[in-house]
Amino acid sequence: MARKSPNESRRRGWFRDMFDRPWRVVVGLVGLVGIGLATFLLFRPSSDVRTLGLPHWEIFRWIDEHGVFRNLPAFALLAVPFLLLARGRRQRRIVIVWLAGFVAVTEFGQLAISTRWFDLRDILFGWLGLAILWAAMEFVAWRQRLKYRRMCSVGARGPAKCRG
Repeated sequence: MARKSPNESRRRGWFRDMFDRPWRVVVGLVGLVGIGLATFLLFRPSSDVRTLGLPHWEIFRWIDEHGVFRNLPAFALLAVPFLLLARGRRQRRIVIVWLAGFVAVTEFGQLAISTRWFDLRDILFGWLGLAILWAAMEFVAWRQRLKYRRMCSVGARGPAKCRG
């Protein structure tokens, strides 16, 4: 039997590797629910949350009053499960590019709805939310790498513990 190259193995098993633990499956489902909810909310005839029949909570009033700005926290929250699933910088970049495309496609899709309008600021605030969360995740990953390097340097535990 021929041995697979690392690239071939990586291409064939990326989906299986992404969901190799139960918590990763749950996080993936949360992400899919988030995409479905975002699609539902973005393609409704009205952008007002108060027309959904939800309780009269302060957060919903704030969302309705801050129409364009609400995309920043919304898309930042949408990115959380997908960035948690990503392994490494390259996968995080791919996730952000796909989500940025989703932001743009959904906004352009609103052109087909007569009661909604296209606003470039919606896209820009959505991208800003993605960028802020991406930067935060990269910072956390950088800190973890730094902590790992310090732990693995010659010291109390020694480098043998870190080579696995």
